[in-house]
Amino acid sequence: MREIGVALSRGGPATRRHSPGRPDRQDRTAPRPAPASPDRFYAAVRLVVRFWLWFCFKPVDVRHPERLPADGPVLLCINHPNNLIDSLVVAAALRRKVHFVAAAAMFRNPLVACFLRACGAIPIYRKEDDPDKLDPNAKAFATCFQALERGRLIAIYPEGTTHAEARVQRLKSGAARIALGHEAARPGELSLVPVGLTFEARKSFLGRVLVSFGEPIPLTPYLEAHREDPCKAVDALTRAIQRAMEAERVHVERIEATELVLAIEELHRGELISELLATRGLGAWQIDPVRLSCAIVDAVNYFKACDPERVERLWQRIQGYRALLAEHRVKDEAVQARLRRPLRRERVRRSWEALVGFPFFVYGAAVNGLPY
Repeated sequence: MREIGVALSRGGPATRRHSPGRPDRQDRTAPRPAPASPDRFYAAVRLVVRFWLWFCFKPVDVRHPERLPADGPVLLCINHPNNLIDSLVVAAALRRKVHFVAAAAMFRNPLVACFLRACGAIPIYRKEDDPDKLDPNAKAFATCFQALERGRLIAIYPEGTTHAEARVQRLKSGAARIALGHEAARPGELSLVPVGLTFEARKSFLGRVLVSFGEPIPLTPYLEAHREDPCKAVDALTRAIQRAMEAERVHVERIEATELVLAIEELHRGELISELLATRGLGAWQIDPVRLSCAIVDAVNYFKACDPERVERLWQRIQGYRALLAEHRVKDEAVQARLRRPLRRERVRRSWEALVGFPFFVYGAAVNGLPY
């Protein structure tokens, strides 16, 4: 495990990057659609969502929001790691109203369907939901085209399903079909923006969340091919969207390396952060957990290519350590705390703080335990 830690330390600090803003788009002769009137219901829902996210997560980090146009038709292609929460995070991060393309199964309940439609959601059918109801997707695509013609912002999850893997799954072709369909009718208007969602801990309270907007994908190179062979152009654009989405989040190329990467993050990331704080004089707010996770992925892939036997030995050691933890029913945090024995002065201070804070803990647990 130390070999990977050394490789990370040589790779530079895991600090936030700043890149220049998006270049100016070419002037268009066609008039832009008039901006949509404010939606008060959507604004009220967004306000509630922002409060809920503030309560349940640490502040949501938004990277490169300048890459998203302030007006005009936009199609967001987003990875899907955390069910409904993904849509809440994206809606809270953007000032513009977002029309999410959602699975038709979510519209089965009449009350839920009414609420989703009021928020601008567009239902779409999947083969696993109901193989006999694929024809209504023509209506869903028509709805998407109409929204884009009005200068709206549509968000779609091209993976087609939610998942917890540290990789972008193979994309469905719907996003490319919508983009090229609109581009063929109104060339040069649409902005196709890849988005990466990364949750530090999907199911943990007060975890960090990153929303990363990528550079818009140019559609002009695919337009001529779309006129000659639509299927080939859709496949090519789908692959381009896949690569762009992978660049905006932590992506493990080899599926067999996923579990190893997660194990290293679980056991070693805290130590790496401590080393960065101590050796490079960085503040806690300067540590970007997403870049750190990407560095771990790169290090694992490097050693798997150069010295696979060492990676195998590392994996066996991790498995043995996990077996010992399970046998003695202890957590890694307890072992780390035992190795870092605090000074007597620090132990006294912590004991005093625990005694003073215990009544407040009891009150908070009693009042907030059930709602949480």
